[in-house]
Amino acid sequence: MNLVLAILRGELQRLVRDRRAFLMAVVLPVVLFPVLFVLFPSFSRMAAESLDEEETVLWVQLDALSAAESARVRAALADTESPLTVREDHEAVRNVETFQASALDPAIFEEDCDALLVARDGSPPVLELVVHGSRTRSGEARRRVTATLEELLATDREAGLLATLGRDPAAPLELEAVDVAPPDDSLGLSIGRMLPLLAIFLVLSAGSFAALDTFAGERESGTLETLLVQPVPSLFLAWGKFLAVATIAGVAFLLNALGLFACAGFGLGEFAGQPGAVQPVRVLLALVVYAPTVLLLAGVLTWISARARSFREGQNLLFPVMLAAIAPASLATQDSVELDFLLGAIPIAGASLAMRDALTGALGFGLAVWCLAWSAGWALLALRSVASALDAERVLVARAPGSELAGDARFRRAVAWGIASVLLIYVVGGRLQSWSLSQGLAATLWLLVPALAFAVAFDLRRRTGAGLLPTLLGPRRPRALHIVGAALIAPMLAWCAIRWFTWQETWLPAPEAGLQDLASEFGGRGWQLVLLAVSPAIAEELLFRGSLLRAMGTRRPRRVVLWQVLLFAAVHASVHRFAVTGVLGGVAAAVALVSGSTVPAMVLHLVYNGLLVGLEGDLRDSWLPAIVGAAVLGVGLLTLYRPSKG
Repeated sequence: MNLVLAILRGELQRLVRDRRAFLMAVVLPVVLFPVLFVLFPSFSRMAAESLDEEETVLWVQLDALSAAESARVRAALADTESPLTVREDHEAVRNVETFQASALDPAIFEEDCDALLVARDGSPPVLELVVHGSRTRSGEARRRVTATLEELLATDREAGLLATLGRDPAAPLELEAVDVAPPDDSLGLSIGRMLPLLAIFLVLSAGSFAALDTFAGERESGTLETLLVQPVPSLFLAWGKFLAVATIAGVAFLLNALGLFACAGFGLGEFAGQPGAVQPVRVLLALVVYAPTVLLLAGVLTWISARARSFREGQNLLFPVMLAAIAPASLATQDSVELDFLLGAIPIAGASLAMRDALTGALGFGLAVWCLAWSAGWALLALRSVASALDAERVLVARAPGSELAGDARFRRAVAWGIASVLLIYVVGGRLQSWSLSQGLAATLWLLVPALAFAVAFDLRRRTGAGLLPTLLGPRRPRALHIVGAALIAPMLAWCAIRWFTWQETWLPAPEAGLQDLASEFGGRGWQLVLLAVSPAIAEELLFRGSLLRAMGTRRPRRVVLWQVLLFAAVHASVHRFAVTGVLGGVAAAVALVSGSTVPAMVLHLVYNGLLVGLEGDLRDSWLPAIVGAAVLGVGLLTLYRPSKG
């Protein structure tokens, strides 16, 4: 323990000695909070006042209106409090019968024209306001004209009701909302929405500075090898460096969080509620429930930085970590998302929601303990990898063609292929499906995805001499038991996916066009199954569980499965299906690794998609009793238990 503390003390002294980086990553945000909170509202007010005083020009063509209506509209526009100049008969709208807004030359907005108001014939006539969305003055003209005409229509509507009914029938039902929340609750909620996202940026920015310097920086300078050849266990070195990273990240988070609370207490920010202080007990609870997440992020940073061969490579690897951490933390900004025991078990998401609820006084003791326990568990899981972060043999061994480092280079190339494939499918496939959903999806699955699978296979053959068919379909012929086992575990996966979607609707509603609505756009049932079940099972498995999985190798199956989860979830480009598609990708990857063949993964994918597409209505909730599904799953796992020889 004394050795770890000595290493920690030395690392902290070295990090603090780099004063410029320390000030930029840790201290500067504390100073910037008051400056931003004071100056930003002032700048916003100055910009709004400057825009309000600027004159905008509106050209009108209202011949389609009656004389009385035209006069009323012109009078309302002339009486607006903002400086709005109304002119008539612009050359672009002089002949309203041939006027087409879509064919309008945008160059007219470079002249003395900010917007056009055209009345079209109809019953009733239609007023069309034409603006240039990228021009500030044009947008301000739209705001002024819209506000004026909405007020005019509201006045006409009220006058019509009074003339017809004598009084407004909804007058006795006037709704008035009264917020009885104490000011400290409102202030806590306002800060609680902001602080989790801010914590991600603070911890990752300050922690990455420390992690990259203690690992990648020393590797580039050659001092890391000197440390590893000393008679000191690498575990002590790793833990000492990890504690240094966690300390820097924790101090940055704590100082900036306290700075944020201080700004709110002095009324330096536009927070909800009156200026004041959040109760210290709530602040302490919020910091406690989030502390394990700081350790989790520090552990991830330590692991990534220790694996990076250079400072630049470490920076490239840290960017996806920040993107992955922002998504669950952003749930705290959604008022419709409430913390429950399931969300509390999700890393980062549970801690972020618990922090928000702690600041509002809504976090119960049971949920607080639950979230704290799960966050601590995720942190310990991340810390398990710290023990192997510094492996002297891995750092010092030369990169022989058959060494593990050569396998790492092969794995990184496969991951690069996977990311490029995801981006191509997202961009090219998305464009094809925007033209025609069914035909574009067919072109994506039958042409684009197989082409990418063959491209990865050809690249692997060029570098290693691997055959095309063994790369695409696996090096082993699939056993019948493996195919049967893959088919048997698919129903329980589909059952869990349906339950997940049902629960997810309570906090992340899906778009109106769900899977069943989407399936209805593809014609008959046979065509739906071909396009939504058979084609993905073949094409996607050839790419992900075929070429990409074989290119990644099988030395570290857990790492392969994790990347299969991330890539397969990302390629579907849907936050609503991210979890279920990721699980499917991970299970299919495990099946492919165990069986040594892509065919069982195809069968799993086919049965899973076929069930989700084929089940309709009430049958989706009652088709598989839980006990039966569990039994079938157990049988399927038993048949998959014995791996293929070799």
